[in-house]
Amino acid sequence: MKKVIILILTFAMLLLGLTGCFGYGAQQQQAATGSQAQAQTVSWTSYLTLLIPVVFIVLMWLFLIRPQRKKEKKAKEMLKSLTVGDEVVTISGVVGRIVQVKDDGFVIESGVDRTKFRVKRWAVQEKIVHESN
Repeated sequence: MKKVIILILTFAMLLLGLTGCFGYGAQQQQAATGSQAQAQTVSWTSYLTLLIPVVFIVLMWLFLIRPQRKKEKKAKEMLKSLTVGDEVVTISGVVGRIVQVKDDGFVIESGVDRTKFRVKRWAVQEKIVHESN
């Protein structure tokens, strides 16, 4: 929910910033008809209207894109590190132990009767780590 609000606010501020850029250009043209000296001077407001969208794009990258990439990288590393004997949870909620590693997935053993089934690599959600004291 927090990410959605940030995204909406960023988009709104970006639109306001772009609107300010276009509005400032119209003011520059009106000033040029009155005086050539005023048209040639660039004030700090023109830089500010260009800086606002850049700042919000950077903030959007910091709060939305960067954490998502970190999460994806961590998940890929976890999938690469899975070996025979690791206990995993699939995205459907099945808990089992890996008994065979294949190119595109794993063979998982689950339940009291040791039922074996194949799952794709992308279907593994997390690795269960047992803490030993």
